[in-house]
Amino acid sequence: MNTWMRNIADDFAAQGYVALVPDLFWRLEPGVQINGEGEEDFAKAFDLYGRFDVEKGIADIQDSINALRGNHGASDKIGTVGFCLGGFLAYMCSVRTDANANVGYYGVGIDTMLGEQGNMKSPLILHVAVEDQFVPKEAQKKVHDGLAGNDKVTIYDYEGQDHAFARKGGDAYRKEAAELANRARSTSSSSTWPRHGQSIASGPLRRAGSAGIRRCRGRRSGAGRNSPAPRRDRRELHRHLSPGRHLSGLGLSAHSRRRGRRGSHRRRRRGDHGQGRRSGVLPAGPGAYCEERLINAGMVVPVPDGISDDQAAAAITKGITVHHLYTRVRQVGAGDWVLFHAAAGGVGLFACQWAKHIGAKLIGTVSSDAKAQLARDNGAAETIDYTQEDFVERVKDITGGEGVALVVDGIGGDNPTKSAQCLAAYGTLTTIGQASGRRR
Repeated sequence: MNTWMRNIADDFAAQGYVALVPDLFWRLEPGVQINGEGEEDFAKAFDLYGRFDVEKGIADIQDSINALRGNHGASDKIGTVGFCLGGFLAYMCSVRTDANANVGYYGVGIDTMLGEQGNMKSPLILHVAVEDQFVPKEAQKKVHDGLAGNDKVTIYDYEGQDHAFARKGGDAYRKEAAELANRARSTSSSSTWPRHGQSIASGPLRRAGSAGIRRCRGRRSGAGRNSPAPRRDRRELHRHLSPGRHLSGLGLSAHSRRRGRRGSHRRRRRGDHGQGRRSGVLPAGPGAYCEERLINAGMVVPVPDGISDDQAAAAITKGITVHHLYTRVRQVGAGDWVLFHAAAGGVGLFACQWAKHIGAKLIGTVSSDAKAQLARDNGAAETIDYTQEDFVERVKDITGGEGVALVVDGIGGDNPTKSAQCLAAYGTLTTIGQASGRRR
């Protein structure tokens, strides 16, 4: 446990992830703090490393995964990432735990445990510092050769880089190499790690997976070192099939007047004059109303079979909106009451289904019997026809006077003022639109 690990966790938490850094040395010295400052710190770190029990450490990581999975706002998909000894543990997590994906930076000792790769359960990315003073090139070659046929493993080599090149503030830190390593993590093409709703045990992770060993070489930097250039950060020509845009009750929102920020795409290869292969949805970025454009492949979200182009273009924004409402605006859990206005709309129907899935109880306001039935069919626990009833009084009746944990109001006008009367103690009111205009 040290300042660097806390900073990494804080950085990824700021991006919307749930990050946990477990104290794996608690049996030897609970709460130990080592920042690598001076010979005394290094001596202590190597002493703890030598006495560390890998078997018990892996058990602690599995316990951490179990504690995090589905709790504290985390989803059921957990990834691990580690540095140095942690890089070795990330490899071990791929073969001995039920983590969904794993990333290891300059892991030490992996070459001694290659016999366990037959038990590998989840994808693994390894970032290797070619000039690593703690991992000889003979050991690196063993790792490359030993994992060459494993389709769950991707290895990136960083020419000219030493151990800890991604540790910001350290002597070996190289900004460009570190950023490319992190980008390789985030632009992986595997769908194992959807961008939103993911959780992190023992460090940060976005996505992981893919097959094969890839050597990353790059242009020589001004410092005279070779910088890696992961092949994942590529651009492909995409033809637009269905554009999308942000809308609010007052028309285009201020930040999206550059029309067309989302859309479904079909990938085309050079010389391909046909339709190409449908690849997915670009979650953000202007340009969706052009016919073709170059898109960073790592930014495109794959679209499952059975989903139409129009559905894909529309659904990505609505799904992200509901995810944000239920996990960032308010941590909504089983048993919580939610009041969602316009529950039969596009976002509302997503909200109904999501609430039912997590065990929350959604009260949806609607304007007709048909819309009430639609909301209930999609998971709403209760519906209120606001043209016939006072929704404030009905919410009090439904919740036994307790009120709701979250109100989502896309109506605007005077509606938020009334909605605030539906809140339970310490409840949250959020507005996501102004369909009826601004408050008079």
